[in-house]
Order: sequence, then structure tokens, then C-alpha cells
Amino acid sequence: MKKNYSPLFFFWWCYWLCCTSGVWAQTAPTDQLSSIFWEISGKQLKKPSYLFGTHHLYEYDFIEQNPEITRRLKQVEVVVGEIIVDSADVMTMLKMAKSMMLSEGSLGKLLSPEDFQATNECLQNTLGLSLDNPLIQKFKPIVLHQLISVAKYLKTEGKEPALQELPMEGLSNRGSMDAYFQKQGKVWGKELRGLESIDAQVGILYDSYPIDRQIEMLLDMVYDRDSSSTFEVLRLNQLYRQQNLDALHELMVQQSTDGELERLLYERNRNWIPQLDHWLATEKRRLFIAVGAGHLPGDQGVIALLRAKGYTLTPVSIAVYTGKE
Repeated sequence: MKKNYSPLFFFWWCYWLCCTSGVWAQTAPTDQLSSIFWEISGKQLKKPSYLFGTHHLYEYDFIEQNPEITRRLKQVEVVVGEIIVDSADVMTMLKMAKSMMLSEGSLGKLLSPEDFQATNECLQNTLGLSLDNPLIQKFKPIVLHQLISVAKYLKTEGKEPALQELPMEGLSNRGSMDAYFQKQGKVWGKELRGLESIDAQVGILYDSYPIDRQIEMLLDMVYDRDSSSTFEVLRLNQLYRQQNLDALHELMVQQSTDGELERLLYERNRNWIPQLDHWLATEKRRLFIAVGAGHLPGDQGVIALLRAKGYTLTPVSIAVYTGKE
């Protein structure tokens, strides 16, 4: 029986893992998915393209200090991300804000008095927020779930989170790893392309679950119903540092229903492949593809799907810095 702990929480940590020990971890390529960095060749490509599994909250100093990464980023013509990070205009931002809010009712009406009080205490203890604020009561349960999950993790890292310290694009004050690749690509004159619209990604984040499931996920987080959750988050951190994508995928599968895997990963992966194939094979463009690491492994992962299209994917050995700064 699968645990009731939120799968979205685990997908977040597949991308947003923070460093915890003070060494350099070097991963030698093997037949297993033992790297977050892959070269794409074959299918009559004259020059290789690249695939990188990102972590949206990871400090990206290790990238800047890896010449094997930056050298290849300079070689390509197009930097591809899940979305173009800085493409949101005012109307898009308003749509995002609307998507985060309940269309009717409030948390006070959705939760029992006991659950409302427990949620309020959790918000106060983790983020300094209060459900006495009518605006906070209008947030969808999934939004509060996401904020609390990040805040709790920061506390395990010895940090005191505040709402203004939980930016959507990363915990680094310089932005996320995904934003870094796009900003650096722009500096070097690369074209930027997104695999999906911001609207589509917002829908995945905030509209994928019925309201009763969102409440269940929120209360799981509020009450810490899964006593092993902290251990599993730390395990995910370790697997990302080790670049062990196979084990990372297996842990996600254990924590998720088939439907949740389909909505959050597999359907999106399948939608991305025709675009990538067109850009690579038809347009003959050299790409640097940077997407969340959770999208890479599995038989419906981006690596397997590109191989099924006739491409050769080879792991590139890189060092991932795992020490606190």
C-alpha cells in the first residue's frame, strides 16, 4: 500500500534538493542512470546536444565551477527549459495569482474547527502567517501545503524561513538553477525556448488535484502524519547529490499513485518529446535542455523517450558540490 504522503512534495524535492555535506561527489558514467548531465547524439546529428537535470532550489555554484558544463553551454545555439523563466507579463502574473486562490468559500469553511486550528498553528510556527487574515484563508490548500513543506525543510537545514524568503524560482538569492542556465545563455547570445507555457505549469501546480485531495495533502503536512517523511527527504537529497536517477525514480514511484505520476511527469514528458525531436532533427539546432531531474529517469522519462526516437544518450561525468557554503 502506498503511503498517503503528498507525491507533489516528493516531486518538488526531486528538483529542489539542498546540499548537506562537505565533499565533492564525482559520479563515473555507467549503464545505469548515474548522472544528471547527458550528451545527446546519433540520429544523424552532426554535433551533440545536452540534457541537464536541474534542482529548482539548489545553489548553482557547482555549475559555475564545472568547466565541463559551462563549456558545453557555450557550444549550443538554444537553451531549452520547462518554461522561459522571465517571460511572465502582468496578465500572466495575475492569472497565476488567481490560480492560487479558491474560487469560492475559504479554508474556514473547508476545514473542521480542529483542523483549522492545527493548520493555523502550523502556519504561525513555520511561516509567521495566520489564518485570521482573510486573504490567507482564500489560498488553495495546495498552496499552503507547498509553502509549509519548503519552510519545514529549511528548518531542518537550520534556517528560519519567512514568506518573503520562499521565492517561487529558487532559494538562492540569485535565482534558481533553471534561471541561471537561461540568463547565462542569454548573456552568451543563445536563443531561449520553453517546452510549456507558464499557464500550463501553473495549472499543473495548482489545479491537478481535487479540493478534497488538496485538503488531505495539507493536513498530512500539518500533522506530520508520515513519521518517515523527513528521512525520505534527506534520502532524496542524498540521491540527487549521488546523481542516482534510478533510485530517485523508484522512491517517487513508491510515494505516488499511477495517476499522480501520469499528471505530474509522464504526460508532460510525452508532450515535450515531439518538440525536442523537431528542434533537434528537423531544425538541426544544438540544444542545452535543462528540466527538473525528476523528468529524466524511468521508462517514460525523457532519457528513455529520446532513445526511443533514435537518439543516443551518454552520461557526462561531472562533480556536484555538496558542502554548505
